[in-house]
Amino acid sequence: NASSYSGYRETGQFVNKFIRDFPDTLVLAGSPRGIRYFSDVNFTEFGGVLMRLPESDTELRKIISLAPGGLLLIVDEWEWSQPKWLYPLTNDKIRLLKDMGFTLIYVVNKPAGRADYTTPNTDVIWVFLRPDPNE
Repeated sequence: NASSYSGYRETGQFVNKFIRDFPDTLVLAGSPRGIRYFSDVNFTEFGGVLMRLPESDTELRKIISLAPGGLLLIVDEWEWSQPKWLYPLTNDKIRLLKDMGFTLIYVVNKPAGRADYTTPNTDVIWVFLRPDPNE
């Protein structure tokens, strides 16, 4: 149902505007297809800047060392197949990202329940930024 994956539309719109302002930013997403659909930002293999989250923090460190600009990193509450080093997101995992230079810049807070909308709001998508070191 529509509430099952709430937050992608808002996140996609945020990513679209961010990439228009900072086109050299690489976008790493736990649910890249959802972000692709709502952001209109293409995958790296098709000339865009969007790719799946790396499978390890070691791989992320390699991406950081090679990235020509900043990095947006998106973790969501919904996609259980996200890498275990980031999902589910915990304070220790947020601290790891902060140690790598990331800052939490955008959060989507929505009802986490099913179609009845009776459950309280909770954070469902988190966007972290590692700024372009050249700026």
